[in-house]
Amino acid sequence: MDGEMSQELRVKRSLGILQSEQEQVDKGQMVPMQSVLYALAMKVLTKDEIKKVKEMMTMTLLGQMLMEDGIEKGEFKNMRELIRDGLLSMETAAARKHMTVKEFKEKLKELNLE
Repeated sequence: MDGEMSQELRVKRSLGILQSEQEQVDKGQMVPMQSVLYALAMKVLTKDEIKKVKEMMTMTLLGQMLMEDGIEKGEFKNMRELIRDGLLSMETAAARKHMTVKEFKEKLKELNLE
């Protein structure tokens, strides 16, 4: 890569290389590589540039994992709010997530939703 290439293009090309190698690289090795690239992108790119590479990032294994974590946190947050509003019991919420009440409370704490 020559010195004239923008940081945004460097990140895009790097993501492309990682994506093209997903079949050959073990998941346990791919996620750390994507994490380093993600951290680098957050450090060197502007918000507008990050928006431009966001789609490529969400297609990575790391991006999928982050999205799933966000969805899970949103589900637990909604349940916690329904419990606080008296519309859902803790027992019912836990059962819906196939957990005991204790496990449900621990998950809320783990997600910083307690």
